[in-house]
Amino acid sequence: MLKKIILIAVIVVLAAGIIVGSSFGIVYGVVNKTNVSVKFDEAETYQTFTGFGASSAWTFRPLGRDFSEDVQNQVIELLYGESGLGLDIFRYNLGGGSTEVEGCNYDDDRKAESFFDASKFVDYSSFANEANYDFTKDSAYVSMMLKSFEMGNIRKLVIFSNSPHYLMTKNGKTNGTVELENNLKEDAYEAFSDYVLVCAKNIKKMLDDRGFNDVEIYLSPVNEPQWDWGGEYASQEGCHYDPEPLAKFYDVFYKKMTAFNQTNSTEFKMDIYESGNYKTNHRKAKNKEYLKEFAKYDYFNEIEELSMHSYGADDSIKHRNSFMNYADKIDLNKKITISEYCVMEWGVDESVDRGIFSSKIIMRDLSIMNACEWSWWLALAYGGYEDGLVYLDKESNEITLTYRYYMYKNIMDYIDVGDVRVKAELYDPFGWGGLDTVAFKKPTGELVIIVLNDSEKDRTLTYEGLDGYTSIKKVCTSEEGKLVESEDKEISSKMQSKAKSITTYILSK
Repeated sequence: MLKKIILIAVIVVLAAGIIVGSSFGIVYGVVNKTNVSVKFDEAETYQTFTGFGASSAWTFRPLGRDFSEDVQNQVIELLYGESGLGLDIFRYNLGGGSTEVEGCNYDDDRKAESFFDASKFVDYSSFANEANYDFTKDSAYVSMMLKSFEMGNIRKLVIFSNSPHYLMTKNGKTNGTVELENNLKEDAYEAFSDYVLVCAKNIKKMLDDRGFNDVEIYLSPVNEPQWDWGGEYASQEGCHYDPEPLAKFYDVFYKKMTAFNQTNSTEFKMDIYESGNYKTNHRKAKNKEYLKEFAKYDYFNEIEELSMHSYGADDSIKHRNSFMNYADKIDLNKKITISEYCVMEWGVDESVDRGIFSSKIIMRDLSIMNACEWSWWLALAYGGYEDGLVYLDKESNEITLTYRYYMYKNIMDYIDVGDVRVKAELYDPFGWGGLDTVAFKKPTGELVIIVLNDSEKDRTLTYEGLDGYTSIKKVCTSEEGKLVESEDKEISSKMQSKAKSITTYILSK
């Protein structure tokens, strides 16, 4: 009897092993042979795209000060030129004057100059008087901004501040003494507004004098208000704002800006709120609390855009869906701009995998967050961290471009201002295909489809909804090559996507 029981048990175990092994074999086969379908519907439209950008914070100052004109030209061309990324948006960091603060322990590249002449400070009314400013200051940074505009592609300038001027803060510094300190003095709300507006007027004049007078200018006085921005380890300018004081400051700023525009015939717009992320349940982000406070004021009804950062969300579909569901619930009715993101890791990863991961952030911000524009953090970095589009070695002057750069170019070269996103619905119920896709219709009638393949295998996409298109061209970046273009050919019923790649398809009628 015992032998019989043992025999039965062995048979059961062997059978289970065979079933499990077969199941894994089936799953492996399905995963590695998955063909994914995608349905397009051009009648269902979403956001109109308004541009790609990056921040010039900090690093453009040493670029303009320490490097030859030849190196400068190479960097600017790679970022803003036709042969480079052709970025549409320039983000200029209006400094709080940390270069003048004694005992400031930031790295030199992270210090920021101020146009205000502190020797002329009497009281807060001093910031409204243009005679108290010296706009020859910060000349190295300004020269790189102007050189970027000379590339001819920039249509939008965002002037943003990480901290108010140090003369307006509670501790006389451009970061808090302790974490989560509301460092801007309440009686300096108008002075800070004056500071930003006077600087913006004169930056605009610099552009106008050189013929760049059709540029939209947005003013963003607060950046990532939720974060600590204080304590002995503070490494850059930054200022924390709790929801209530931030909403109140924005009210002051908006009223000052409106009056300033009328008096000076300017058309500045206010950019809020550069949230550190868009996670709705993040304990420190407090996005719900900030939005509720903003909604108490008239300015929130009058602004059209809300700027957010993708930190922490990274490639998460859940966090994006959560925010969009909340936006629908409160009837947010704002265009979403993604104004900052970088991969928060040390080192410089030049791999295809890092390029794929970084590109997935754009793809999902466009397709889930309905982002009408998207900006990376640092346009230029000097190495050591995953924060640059272009890397420049200070010793050798060598320029490094990672796979992220080329994969971004594979996206950015083909989605232009004025393109409208249309429905591109993937049918991949288990997510085994490893694919993301987004599609934009151009005013010219062309359709641009971008497919990201994060799997180890080539994929085939079958599709429907593309009747009337007769020719297709594709551009692909993968380990096999960067920005590899194919010849125009007749359209078929399938699209091919290489393993670990970004492929852009341009369809014409």
